Amino acid sequence: DEIVVIVNDDEYGGAGGAFSTISTNALATDVFIHEYGHTFTRLADEYDYAYPNYPACSDVNGPACEANVTDVNNRNDLKWSYFVAQSTPVPTPVDSGYNHLTGLFEGARYLDTGMYRPINSCNMRDLGAAFCDVCKEAYVLKVYDVNYADGGKLSLIEPGTTIPSNTSPDGMVSVPMNFSVDTLQPSHDLSVTWLVDNVPQTTGNSSVVTQSYEFTPTQTGMTSVKIRIKDNSPMVHNSRQNELPTFEHEWTVDVQPFDDIIFENGFEQPNP
Repeated sequence: DEIVVIVNDDEYGGAGGAFSTISTNALATDVFIHEYGHTFTRLADEYDYAYPNYPACSDVNGPACEANVTDVNNRNDLKWSYFVAQSTPVPTPVDSGYNHLTGLFEGARYLDTGMYRPINSCNMRDLGAAFCDVCKEAYVLKVYDVNYADGGKLSLIEPGTTIPSNTSPDGMVSVPMNFSVDTLQPSHDLSVTWLVDNVPQTTGNSSVVTQSYEFTPTQTGMTSVKIRIKDNSPMVHNSRQNELPTFEHEWTVDVQPFDDIIFENGFEQPNP
């Protein structure tokens, strides 16, 4: 959860930091989106007007700048170079031919020279504009990196939805068993793999919230059934998708011979 303070006044304005603050102004929704970029994603303002005594940053000498601004002005050392086409000049001139592309535009973080932004017009510069590719990527990486109040991090597997709920269920040879989990579901597909004894059985991209697999034991003994889920978000560049975490849930099935199972009062019981 994030705290947002709403000031009961229609004066235009807002602030980001430890928490976001907005007013009841008609543009408050757009203001909040921008301020949340500060509070949650830790993005910098991309304004180029002066802010006296604003703390400095440097990707050359430190302390490091926020994800969406830099004082580096060459392509080879630019931290978002993987988003910049070779045909886009660096630094990038402000004109109609490049304004919609990711590049290196001078003027950001309350400096009109020596500090650069990824695109000419981003939400961190112009209210109501879309976030640029660099800001979108920073948001997704932050989602998976936040330490929550209970000390854990976000998981794509919804707690309490695993079936069987017992991580050590019993099974019988040749008798199918159904396994499933519910997932958080972004607007794009997730990569889902089911494994038996760490050998992939099914792999694919899925937009279904409930992920299920029917397992038919073929031999007795302890057998691992596992689901592996990863968000290969299209908002994260291919070169950085290895930074996105993989989530797993594992069941250890005690598979018994079919002849050793009897039914008593409608429940399976080992044959004594």
